[in-house]
Amino acid sequence: MDQGLVDGGFRMGRVIGQGDMAEVHRAQDLHAPITPPPGHGPGHST
Repeated sequence: MDQGLVDGGFRMGRVIGQGDMAEVHRAQDLHAPITPPPGHGPGHST
């Protein structure tokens, strides 16, 4: 899948993982002011 829009709010990025049934892509939330670094998003304590 190329970099494109999904559900009108996310931009798909490069593949970051792959298994037998799926690929995992990095995605950017276009409605969020910034993209937090890995491990610093919601649900992670600092």
